[in-house]
Amino acid sequence: MKTLVAFYSNKGSNLYLAEKTAAALNADIVELKTIIPAFGVIATAIRFSLGNLPLRKDITAYDRVVLCGPIYTGSFAAACRNFIRKYGKKVKKLDVITCCGCPDEKKNDKYGYAAVFEKLQEQLGDRCGSCQAFPIDLVLTEEQKADDLSMLNTRLGDGNFSGAIRQRFDEFISQIVSA
Repeated sequence: MKTLVAFYSNKGSNLYLAEKTAAALNADIVELKTIIPAFGVIATAIRFSLGNLPLRKDITAYDRVVLCGPIYTGSFAAACRNFIRKYGKKVKKLDVITCCGCPDEKKNDKYGYAAVFEKLQEQLGDRCGSCQAFPIDLVLTEEQKADDLSMLNTRLGDGNFSGAIRQRFDEFISQIVSA
């Protein structure tokens, strides 16, 4: 199955997650770039965007696309929303992953990731595959979880990609491979 990983990353955790996913699936990878790069996080917050730069890949040549990007205040990053708006009807199957600050216990809160995934499933219908969150708190100690700065300053990397987050990743990859 020919797979593309398309990603947007502001601080590096979603880049790391996208690279790990592409390597595990032997997939091509492409970065999503907004037309005004510094505007990405702000565009997400105010729910406005001028769009993305054109992709250097033909989406229709892939059997599956894995879209990877952050969720800010209950909204998928603008670059990812732009991708879905432009290519959502062209993809055969779209899986979504995110490294986010929302812990699993708060996934159903106003700014949690569950509502984002539900909206994607409604938008994409049968084209929507798996949606999986990789909350950054899965790599934190209990003490770090209580410290907002630790949460904000932690990035996924080889040094902390183990334990619960690695197990969740392996399960996600197994699910994609067996689909």
